[in-house]
Amino acid sequence: LAQLNNALSDEVHERERLTAELERLALEDALTGLFSRRRVIDCVEGMAESVGEEARSLAVMMLDLDDFKALNDTHGHAAGDFALESFAEILRGELSAEQYAGRMGGEEFLVVAADLELEAAVDLAERIRRAVEHASLHWKGERLSLAVSIGLVVTTSPWPDAGELVARADDLLYRAKNEGRNRVIVQTHGDHG
Repeated sequence: LAQLNNALSDEVHERERLTAELERLALEDALTGLFSRRRVIDCVEGMAESVGEEARSLAVMMLDLDDFKALNDTHGHAAGDFALESFAEILRGELSAEQYAGRMGGEEFLVVAADLELEAAVDLAERIRRAVEHASLHWKGERLSLAVSIGLVVTTSPWPDAGELVARADDLLYRAKNEGRNRVIVQTHGDHG
């Protein structure tokens, strides 16, 4: 009976460990350690509702590494993973405690920050862009050049549809790509005085 109890106890602990790991994976991107797509979208939803009340503004940035397919094709997928991990480190280095980043998929990321004035939001996006552009990354003795295009929406008005806010940032991202890459395109909503 004692053996059965021990075996059952071990199985319960293993199930608890696996459940905790599944919950972590649902909230965190396994490669980069940033928020998962679901978790960062939840952040946008929660923060968008408070604009004009608790928060004065909300900045939503969609970021995409430029020419990422070429990097993968030239250096291989392991180099691509290294570039994604390096980009996540750059984001962690530029963002403050109340600013959140998540991986949307592939080489596309989302950043959300409350209470940034327009100028500060643009400055943050530009700092990220420059940090990526000037990053000294080496893979198997070769320098990897990275650049990022960024679509940035800053609103001072309540935004009930977080999905629409993310879609606007995504549209601006593609405009940045079409206008030459390695740039920030900004759109504002509300009163920015």
